[in-house]
Amino acid sequence: MDLSAQLDSLDPGSEAGASRAVRLAALERFMALGLPDRRVETWRYTDLTSLRKKGFSFSAPPPDAAALETAGVVLREHDLAIEGARLVFVDGHLAESLSTPPQPEQVGFESAASTLTQDSDGTALAALNTAFASGEHCLRFRGTDSGPVELVFIGSGRQLAPQLRLRIELEAGARAEVIQRFIDIPDAGEAWLNLVTDITLGSESNLSLHRLQLHQPEQVQTTLHRARLAAGAKLTAGNVELGGALVRNEFEIALDGEDAEADVFSLTLTRDSQHSDTRIAVDHRAPRTMSLQNQRAILDDSSRAVFNGKVTVQPDAQHIEARQRSDSLLLSPRAEVDAKPELEIYADQVVCSHGATVGELSDDHLFYLRARGIDAPTARGILTAAFADTILQRIGLESLREAARLAVRERLPRAIETT
Repeated sequence: MDLSAQLDSLDPGSEAGASRAVRLAALERFMALGLPDRRVETWRYTDLTSLRKKGFSFSAPPPDAAALETAGVVLREHDLAIEGARLVFVDGHLAESLSTPPQPEQVGFESAASTLTQDSDGTALAALNTAFASGEHCLRFRGTDSGPVELVFIGSGRQLAPQLRLRIELEAGARAEVIQRFIDIPDAGEAWLNLVTDITLGSESNLSLHRLQLHQPEQVQTTLHRARLAAGAKLTAGNVELGGALVRNEFEIALDGEDAEADVFSLTLTRDSQHSDTRIAVDHRAPRTMSLQNQRAILDDSSRAVFNGKVTVQPDAQHIEARQRSDSLLLSPRAEVDAKPELEIYADQVVCSHGATVGELSDDHLFYLRARGIDAPTARGILTAAFADTILQRIGLESLREAARLAVRERLPRAIETT
């Protein structure tokens, strides 16, 4: 990847000199680190170095009229009929003609295509994102009745590698519901979306963030969510990963204020040779904070799923509660799961737990259903769907929950029939 030439191809006249300097510094940082591989501890089970040979374009121009028209068709096919604001990004660029901006009285939205700030994160992918980001897009929630805001990311393939930077900010006492959906144009071919979302929650604020990822089979996605929670703030993050060839989804959450809470739950469904990696790191920095992690995965064929959940409890973070849980269901003897829950505790008045299970459908449960006249494929389908539904039922927005359920059942093995 000749990234220096691609960065030079960006229009230098479209942004301030300071932003240009930030891009150059970020690219230098990325070139020094390189793409993550298994020698990096947090990437122990996932290697991105094969992406070097893909010839991705990091400096694609905004979509033309034809691309927007095609994206509009895909958007209508996946419409959730949610009453609220919708921001649509096509190949990493905001598509204003397909978007419905939020009401400015409750939600401020800024889309600065020519402004970038220095990224203090030292990771390679964050540096790559800063170097080629199409801009910074910021949502600021002020009140408690803004309604849901939907962010839809549509990819058209074509060897493009959009680098997208988002900010979600809640003022003190604000409440917000944000949905991130990922869909692609059918048969789009290879592409790579690298998304960074920075979240700042003011005191006593409450954010519900849900992701539904439905990428085409050849897509690569790497996402990083970085959240900081002030006193009394609460983050509920639900994630459903169903598509893509290689997916890496990260949450880095800092509980900075007393009584802050983070609840992260996810469902991953993999088949064929898909590789899906979920990493959740929660840092308890203040007393009486709470974190919950609950991950479930269903794997078929020769696919692979990775879960790395880490909780760090700082010395001053007394009287905290942290729980981790990972459960994986194997539908094929060739599927592979790597689960690594971790606790790093420097305080003594804490309640912490973690656990992981990997297994097949229970013979006893299958026998129970078969004994009541249910055939084997339907019985397996009922149990598999029930395993997934433990996570899906936690999605509060009904239309999103039902869309996720339908997508899960469409992706279950053909040998399994669901009711």
